[in-house]
Formats: sequence, structure tokens, C-alpha cells
Amino acid sequence: MTQHITGIPFRDKHHRKQTIGLIYQDEQILIVDKPAGLTVIPDRWNPEADTLQTLCEGYLNNRLLVVHRLDRDTSGIVLFARDAEAHRFLNECFQSRDVQKTYLAIVDGVPRESEGEIDAPIERHPGGKKMWVARKGKAALTRYQLVEKYGTLSLLKVFPESGRTHQIRVHLASIGLPLLVDPLYGTRDRFDLSEVKSRYRKKDPFAENPAIIERLTLHAAALQFPHPNSRETREFSAPLPRDFRATLKQLEKWGRDF
Repeated sequence: MTQHITGIPFRDKHHRKQTIGLIYQDEQILIVDKPAGLTVIPDRWNPEADTLQTLCEGYLNNRLLVVHRLDRDTSGIVLFARDAEAHRFLNECFQSRDVQKTYLAIVDGVPRESEGEIDAPIERHPGGKKMWVARKGKAALTRYQLVEKYGTLSLLKVFPESGRTHQIRVHLASIGLPLLVDPLYGTRDRFDLSEVKSRYRKKDPFAENPAIIERLTLHAAALQFPHPNSRETREFSAPLPRDFRATLKQLEKWGRDF
């Protein structure tokens, strides 16, 4: 069962109030709901900026150990260890694939079958900025299920069996189903209301089109793993954030016209 306790307030890069949802905590682990736009750990481009790790450490007044990561513009569930023993155990669980990760992805396209898997090795692209499917890359496996179709778009439930960098984004793009919003592997850096709503007209013709979502349409929805103390398998989930829910609501209403 998911246990929502409270939240950690912070301000994003646009100085807007945001909250990190605290899903579960005990003496060995901390599970949080990461908002999009926040890195898990410091990056080399802006090492002084707030991160999920530093904000959570400040809240707990306790050092945290990173078990896994999400991309900056992916929202959802993140697990931290609170001591070295739990960290070692959880790392072993991830390496042995005793962890089930569930994501929700809004993609540009509709799969031919209601479910499938992508078994394709991944390596860094020679250009250095992104990853790609390549014969000499590291083994990677992703399973997916179709949840709903919205015209030429769809909602998928995705289960990455391995943990390569950008794995879901690379794999889905490789079969012609890139994330609806993904400037690196897809075609959009935002999704506007005018794209989906038929006969949409702006009141002010010179105003910018209102965006429904301006980040990756990918959400880490659930995580199932053995607890480092009891070894009992536990499952936790992160609710859909507002922008993701708003996108699905508009697709349900207008998606047939897309």
C-alpha cells in the first residue's frame, strides 16, 4: 500500500512553488514522488542547484544514498537508501532484476499489437548527446502494454527490465513510438491545446498557444522491490501529476480528432 505522508516544498527554476511528495519512509529507505524539472543528483552544468537528493537530505537532516535515477524531465517514484547496508541490498536487487518498474508513457503513434517487447542493445551515440540502439551496445529489454488509444496517439504502460540511460525513450522511438513530448528522441518540446482541440481559436491571435504539457510525457508510476529489512516484497506508487492528468483529459475529450 502507498503511504503518503506530507511533502517537501521548494521553488523550481522559474521560482514557482513545487512539492516533493513523500510516499514512504522508515529507518532504511525513503521513497519520494519527484516532480518533473528536478534532477535526482547534481549535474556538472549546474552543481550548486537544488536536486532531489539535496532537498530530501535537508528535510531529513540525514545523508541519503542513491539507488536509481530518473531523467530531469520525468516525474514519479524514486527510492533512496538511508544506510550502507540497505544501499548494497537494493543495488543487488536492481542488478538481479528483482525490482519491477512501471511507467506510464504518452506516445506519438499506436502500437500494432496490444502488448510487446523491445529487445535491443543501447549505447551512446557517436555525437555524445544521446543514446541509440546499436548492435555493440549493452543489452536492454523493455516490455509495454497498450492502455488507451487517442486517434494517432496512445497511452502505454511500460516495464523496463534493464536500466540503461534513456532506455524507455530510446526503445519506444526505435519502433516508431516516441514520447509525445521529447525534443531529443521525438519531434516536440511541448504539446499545445491547439494541436488536439478541434476548431480551437485563440482570443488573442498574437498570444502564445497554451501548452498542456512542456516536459517528457513519461511518469514513473510504481516500484515493486524486496524491503532490505524484512525481504518482503513491497509495492509503492506515485500519483499522476497535474500536467500529465490534464494531457490525458484533453486527449480523452478531443483525441479522436487528432
